[in-house]
Amino acid sequence: MRTPITLSTLAALALGGCTFGKFDDYEAKAPAVKISQVGNIKSNTFGGNMLGIPSAGGSEGGILLAAGSAPVALDTVGFNPSGKYNQSQTEAKDLKEDLGEPERFNGIAAAPSDKAIGAFPGPFAYVATTSGLVGKVYLIDVNRYAGPNAYGTPSNDLKNFGASVTPANLGGSSVPDDLVVGAQGKVVLWRADIWPNLEADAKALVVEGSGRWPANGNFDLVAAGQFDAGTPEDEVVVSVPANNYVAIIHKVAECLAAVPQPCKSILELPIPDRANGFGKSLLVGDVDADGKLDLVVGAPETDGRGAIYVYKLNGDHFKDGATPPAPQVIGAPQGAVGFGGALAFGKFEGGDQRVLAVSAPSSDVEGTLKAGRVYLYRLYQAGNDKPVSEAGVTLVRPPERGLLGLRLATLPFRVGAVSHEVLVAASSEAIYAFFASTTDKHKDVRAR
Repeated sequence: MRTPITLSTLAALALGGCTFGKFDDYEAKAPAVKISQVGNIKSNTFGGNMLGIPSAGGSEGGILLAAGSAPVALDTVGFNPSGKYNQSQTEAKDLKEDLGEPERFNGIAAAPSDKAIGAFPGPFAYVATTSGLVGKVYLIDVNRYAGPNAYGTPSNDLKNFGASVTPANLGGSSVPDDLVVGAQGKVVLWRADIWPNLEADAKALVVEGSGRWPANGNFDLVAAGQFDAGTPEDEVVVSVPANNYVAIIHKVAECLAAVPQPCKSILELPIPDRANGFGKSLLVGDVDADGKLDLVVGAPETDGRGAIYVYKLNGDHFKDGATPPAPQVIGAPQGAVGFGGALAFGKFEGGDQRVLAVSAPSSDVEGTLKAGRVYLYRLYQAGNDKPVSEAGVTLVRPPERGLLGLRLATLPFRVGAVSHEVLVAASSEAIYAFFASTTDKHKDVRAR
């Protein structure tokens, strides 16, 4: 347990010696606010998992939750509307009471509600952890690192439960208050009873597949979204990048009703030609602004440089005997290495249109080895006269240190009555929030 960050603290915060200029005190080096580790805690994977969360109750600013491992550390960064921030960081021994002193943080996901639960005011997030081969998912108040619930493995023989986590609508309600959790060789689909309580363990569906399903691989990434408008529930995307394996679990409600029989409704995506690291990153979003969700899959080891694959899915692709659609392929731009290592989607240029952010963290920049790059794609501009690989692509200028874009996240950021979305990128040394001038079209969204 720790002292929570309060909204009044954020509102009154002023960093000593910092004057508000174009990019604040870091403007001479990069168009970003730099967030470093604090105190004596030095995690080797600081920002290895990140989640942007709106401030509680629709207040101004925003909250970034960041987790790292080796050693484990958990950070809450609270921004006020001017972009100044207050930061609190806690290490494993201090988390023992609330999170069981985990060895690894594997994933952070948004919870479906920011309303108070008992003594916890929120907002909340799911945090997936493992110690050895034993895992657990915690629902925590992000300002306290304690929370109202924890979800342990529903099966004693389930290894690495908590390898990944995402909320989903599995057919029980109109909001994504159910849970999908990755494990070794299996994926758990768990419906909520009355959130935040999940149904009895017997109602958790432990999914195993056939075909190329990697029985010994870790499902390191899971995502969810409704691709099939003909069903009320989400489809669930799972990946084992070490095996170049990505699949979509569909007809989830039927699968849940058939427990304990295995789910057979699994659409496997063929490995694209020369793709490697396929499934290292996943994103579900309407990236081309046509009103329908798309699936973006990163493969950063393809041809030694990387690529991403955009899938246009609909209900026809989930019928018996159907095959997945051929993806649109976006190859690595000139000079990019590790392209597709991380993905994010948001209004990163300060306007109303969302753009797709794709990182290439191993790219050299102006003589600096592996400085890292992040590319923004305006895929809503793609058309017959403009290939998707050239659809409004722009470059986020890298900061001083290396491997920019090891992870990407979208930070909800409210100023007055206006809700913005800010690109956040982790590097080998720090985390950067790009409030201003990420591209030629980007305006500064902070309050002056």
